[in-house]
Amino acid sequence: MKVTQTVHYEGASTRTPIDSKLEMDVHKRLVVDRVNGEIIKDSHWQGKFSNFKLIATPIVPGFVADQAVVGGKAINVFHPNETYTVKYELNKKPVADQTVKIEYVDILDDNKVIATDEVKGKANMPISYDAEAKIAALGEQGFDLVDNSFNGDGNVQFFGDSEQVPVFVITMKHNYALVNEKHPLDGVDKKEYSKEISFIVNFTGAGDKTPKPKKQTAVSFAFCNAQE
Repeated sequence: MKVTQTVHYEGASTRTPIDSKLEMDVHKRLVVDRVNGEIIKDSHWQGKFSNFKLIATPIVPGFVADQAVVGGKAINVFHPNETYTVKYELNKKPVADQTVKIEYVDILDDNKVIATDEVKGKANMPISYDAEAKIAALGEQGFDLVDNSFNGDGNVQFFGDSEQVPVFVITMKHNYALVNEKHPLDGVDKKEYSKEISFIVNFTGAGDKTPKPKKQTAVSFAFCNAQE
């Protein structure tokens, strides 16, 4: 089945942004006993991500929006169509000095903010900010880029002219690494994924001919762990 997130914009006359609509396919897997029809295993509903992306409200010169960021809720198949409305009104108090925020969020952790930058400038002027350096730094920490809504498509963003502090959202996701004896990882103790055991065989009941205890060769067990 499909679940959707729609953001509707209104109030900015001919400058009103077009609606933002996201779709995601979700599915579940069942393991069923073919004899009695009993469900043995239920994977529950799953999609590419557990949450929708947060949507930053576009800056419209001359107007002020009532919400800076909307969306980003957890997927819920019982409410498959999430809809938000952002309303603009005329900006009656223009401000020359402007500030914007660029927030980096982890979509796999309920859109938790993992980094924030602020940029200052003048009204209606281009925003001078390069997200690539921060994206690369977060990559070194184990995050992958999902969507760069600031300048991922090469667009130039501009400051607004109101007291509101707009927010740009760059969506990341933390990744996992397979860790085992063949794939060690710095910072992960080998004891977390590998263990040696040994056992002793004791003999009784044969008097003085009873064999002495025998220690068996140690056996190594390796486990596959995921490192966030």
